[in-house]
Amino acid sequence: MKPQKPWTVLPHSPIKKIDDNLWVTDDVMEGSPINRRMSIVRRLDGTLLFYGAIPLTDTELDEVRAWGKPAYLVVGHEHHMLDGPAFREKLGLKLYGPKGRREQIALRTEIVGSLEDIPADPSMSVETVPGSRFGEPMVIVRSGGGARVSLLFCDAVDNNPRQGSPFLMRLLGFTGDHPKVVFIFRLLFMTDRAALKAALLKWAEIPNLSRIVPFHGDIFEGNVQQALKRASNEL
Repeated sequence: MKPQKPWTVLPHSPIKKIDDNLWVTDDVMEGSPINRRMSIVRRLDGTLLFYGAIPLTDTELDEVRAWGKPAYLVVGHEHHMLDGPAFREKLGLKLYGPKGRREQIALRTEIVGSLEDIPADPSMSVETVPGSRFGEPMVIVRSGGGARVSLLFCDAVDNNPRQGSPFLMRLLGFTGDHPKVVFIFRLLFMTDRAALKAALLKWAEIPNLSRIVPFHGDIFEGNVQQALKRASNEL
């Protein structure tokens, strides 16, 4: 395996408890103005699933372990694994990723299975984003017994605010005033426009949509159905 970055706790936001079974934290990627986000889902069986990996302090880890049993780590693909190997080893997690990227991920760390192999739980499910080059995951989290639904995206949908963002990000179409499929994703990572459009429209019809939680950008809480339809129409 390739040499990996050791466990390194860098400045990050406090853990935000945005729902009864969904916590998040984010930081700014090294050498980049773009933030990244880790989501922690507490499943009905009491285990925790991490989507993304951001090293935490010992105090934060104690709080997380008191909330549930760390069990699973889901990575978007091999390019979303800066801290994945150290995170998996530190917490003793089973790591899952897209089926088509298992070989590339295995060069970085041990991978147990594909997205389809994640043990089922009524509180959440994982889907593959159609039309994405790496077959990245989208996690559906059901909170409050299903009264609120959050959609956790990797790169397919971002929500980077225009205000305060560097000029280059604005120039390259990374920013906007609503969640969207950014230009760079469409250019480099989208393989089937029609399939992605259809998926966004399908997800827009999920009952009780409450928020979009992107890996990059701000969490969106509002009319999620309208936001997804707009993102689809803009493709």
